[in-house]
Amino acid sequence: MINTKKLFTAKKYIYLFLLTVLSACTGQRISEEAFSSNTWRQDKKGCNGERLEIKEEFDTIKEQLIGLSETETRNFLGAPDKVQLFERNQKFYIYYLEPGAQCEGKEGKEGKSYHIRFNSINQVNEISLVLPSL
Repeated sequence: MINTKKLFTAKKYIYLFLLTVLSACTGQRISEEAFSSNTWRQDKKGCNGERLEIKEEFDTIKEQLIGLSETETRNFLGAPDKVQLFERNQKFYIYYLEPGAQCEGKEGKEGKSYHIRFNSINQVNEISLVLPSL
């Protein structure tokens, strides 16, 4: 005969374990005090220079973006200014930091940009600052 009390206790521990695992898998929440994601999202293509003003804030939180999913990254930083597809189902989200040729009415070089690389399972695995070519 099965002891229902022991079965109930075992189920309770399994649920507790699963809850712990699931909560550990979600991305870290970055506070609005640490980084103004609204300012970032509103400065499309970096054309207003507001992203450049909060670059230091971004540099302090960018390591926390590693491991986030594509959806979590979009929710946090907004739609990318440009997307580049790469081999083996990898892609780059490009976010411009400063005004440049990517802005309407501007000529010359594109501005500095962050390239956020997603691996084949759509998780951030690298963030690079790319300078305009000479």
